[in-house]
Amino acid sequence: MDKNFLNKLSFSLIAQVLSIVVSLIFSLGITKVLDVAHYGYWQLFILYSNYAGFFHLGICDGLYLKHGGRSMERVNTFNFTNQLSLFLLIEIFISILFAGTLVFTTADPIKLSLLFFIVPYLIIANLQTYLSYILLATNKIEAYSISVFIEKIFIIVSIIILYIFKEINVNALIYIYIIGKLLSIFYLVYFVYPIIELKALFVFKFKTIQVLSKYALIGIPLMFSNVLSTLIIGSNRLLTEHKYGIIAFSKLSFSISLVFLFIIFVSQIGIVLFPLLRRMNEENRKQIYYWIDNNLTILFASFIIFYYPLVVFVQHYVPNYFDSVKYLSLMLPICIFEGKFQILFNTMYKVLNRQKTIFIINFTSLLVSLLLTYLSLYLFDSIILSIYSLVLIIVLRSVFSEMVLNKILKIGRFNLIVESVFIAFAFIVINIKLNLIYGFICYSVLLCTYIIFKYLRNEISRKFNPIT
Repeated sequence: MDKNFLNKLSFSLIAQVLSIVVSLIFSLGITKVLDVAHYGYWQLFILYSNYAGFFHLGICDGLYLKHGGRSMERVNTFNFTNQLSLFLLIEIFISILFAGTLVFTTADPIKLSLLFFIVPYLIIANLQTYLSYILLATNKIEAYSISVFIEKIFIIVSIIILYIFKEINVNALIYIYIIGKLLSIFYLVYFVYPIIELKALFVFKFKTIQVLSKYALIGIPLMFSNVLSTLIIGSNRLLTEHKYGIIAFSKLSFSISLVFLFIIFVSQIGIVLFPLLRRMNEENRKQIYYWIDNNLTILFASFIIFYYPLVVFVQHYVPNYFDSVKYLSLMLPICIFEGKFQILFNTMYKVLNRQKTIFIINFTSLLVSLLLTYLSLYLFDSIILSIYSLVLIIVLRSVFSEMVLNKILKIGRFNLIVESVFIAFAFIVINIKLNLIYGFICYSVLLCTYIIFKYLRNEISRKFNPIT
């Protein structure tokens, strides 16, 4: 295993672990301070903000794909600066249109005031994405990770201060969230300053429009794919809020937000992996793919054991959300499949220039998910059934993606798929049939048995080529 590869991945992991800490504070910590309704409004803002990436029109993804694996020294300073300034103007124009649309389409004044925060957030978040992607594409992972540190540390410190002075409310949280991103942007600008040519900021060329259009054409399939991927889960929350109101949405969001923060965490790892894998030759790439795939199920299966202490925490710390635990026991297995999909499968499709394939998979999954969720909520009047549908779609999407990818890479083994499905199914059944203590014991025994089985199998197969 390439030592440099592991070092960069480790640095990124530390930054993303800090992101998880912040997300846990937002998901668990503030539930003690905000009532159920206000927590629901906060989650509504987070849900909508997750789709800000839709409004960079694929330009950031195209930039990332085009420059992935290059060095920063090869970036043309004038062109980069000119493209950056035009991109910023595009985002400002889109945010003005978005603000106008909100006024005519949102009747609820509380929801309208919340969504107006998305207007500046849209510009800030997409500018941060643009600058981050140029660093990630040129393998400046440490600098990108520091920008994440700055943002998350500011948020943690600010929330502690607000908690001490008992000033935590939805608006204050949104201000902190946005200012944290601004501080991250300041550092990103500082780092990329050597490739910014000030005179190019106010000079616009037709060629720049052509380049950004090219980025958009390259990146739109990936951008839509990413948005569709989050919409598979997000659509369930939106339809629940529409059908049952903000209280039901809040309780469902409590569980989904815990799963969602994990998904965002692992998707960031996939972004870091892309330029590293793109630099490798085909054989090394295949070996690392198999090595990661072989270990991810163990990692994520071990992760979901934290369900049991989390149930105890919710029961004693935020009993108003104890109803959400029944949703969480059904949704946590999503982490296994969505984690593998975001870190590995989605990344490998990009490396292999198969963005259209992953777009088709995500688009089909979203359509089926919308249909099943709508039927579950509006025909059968069941949130639980909608969650079962969501889990089923995500499992099938991951399994199908892995099968197609294995075929492309000419890897004949499908045992890893069977192992993932078995662990997820066993976890759900155990928590349906057994109480918390017996469920913890049973799943712990299953997990230990699985880890021992994997270790013995790897030891036996080490003398053979793991790919063939």
